[in-house]
Amino acid sequence: MQLQQTELVSEIRHKVQLCEEECARLQTALATVESLTTEYARTYDVGSSHNILNVESYRKLVQTVLTRDRVANQDAGWVDDDALRFNSQVKSLVCGEFADATNGLTELLQVAEFDLLDKIRTGMSAIVSEIELFANEDLNHLFNYVANEPASEAEFANGIRDKDRAGMCLADFIQHPHAKEAKLSDCEIVALRLYSLPAFKHINNPLRDTKRVRDKIPHPLPALTEHLTRALKKLRCIDAPSVSATESMTLWRGMKNLSATEEFSAKGGTELAPMSTTDYLETAVDYCMSKRSLIFCIKTQNKLQRGVCVCVCVCVPPPRPTRPLPSSLSLALFLSLSFSRSLSLSLFLFLSLVSLYYES
Repeated sequence: MQLQQTELVSEIRHKVQLCEEECARLQTALATVESLTTEYARTYDVGSSHNILNVESYRKLVQTVLTRDRVANQDAGWVDDDALRFNSQVKSLVCGEFADATNGLTELLQVAEFDLLDKIRTGMSAIVSEIELFANEDLNHLFNYVANEPASEAEFANGIRDKDRAGMCLADFIQHPHAKEAKLSDCEIVALRLYSLPAFKHINNPLRDTKRVRDKIPHPLPALTEHLTRALKKLRCIDAPSVSATESMTLWRGMKNLSATEEFSAKGGTELAPMSTTDYLETAVDYCMSKRSLIFCIKTQNKLQRGVCVCVCVCVPPPRPTRPLPSSLSLALFLSLSFSRSLSLSLFLFLSLVSLYYES
């Protein structure tokens, strides 16, 4: 008994020491935030293309990076994840040309338009056929869950699947007011829910495989991808009459272990696959903290430019912060990331902030 008490006291003292060290680090970090923000404000030029972030957004970015709670990260078990992120290989950003945005989805799928329409008319059986032909056990399991099984909670790397939705089936999601207003089909609901699970990589990776497109090799899941596209288009009707639909909004996307190429920094490019974004900078920062962090600041003028909220259908919502997060998926044929060289300057600035965090 006394040994247990001694171990408990030792553990408490260790926790107190960690908290004291974290408080000292945060005080230093906040002083650094003020110093960097003051310097940024001194050189900030409203009319300059080199200042993508205004002073307040810059302050939020700096503070979010430098004040990440290390003690909470350790308690939550993120230490190993952070170690993995920083030991991972850095890859180059893959994006298309402007022409890829104008050619539309059928060019990326490498499936004739009439053949694609036939697959859509066939409905769920076309999705089943191509998934069976794809012969991936994980994808088969995920599809069966989304299409045939009642919702159940399960832990994934990015959160809890279908939290507080246990027992709901596909028909329940189809009857959701947003799904009914957008006239979503069962295939479109399945595509949306599958995309929010690890199945997304089987859609995105082939879309970003430029060699596959050049060699005219068909996408392995064209029907599923087309149903996802149609669902995203239909969901634009939600809140379309509202004032906010025509208001500007800044979205953020964070990617880890990824670097922008010189070509992208000079000319910009087109995202070739559905792209998840958030209007919470903190979430984007958390997603991209790594050896080489890449973050996009996407300024949209209206609802058509920023995709749609898919929170109603997703299986796993964004994990952090804990408050509900509106996320959106933007289609390649609508969103051309025509960023100028000034974007790369902001990216390099962000990379230096990540280094500051891990050196402090």
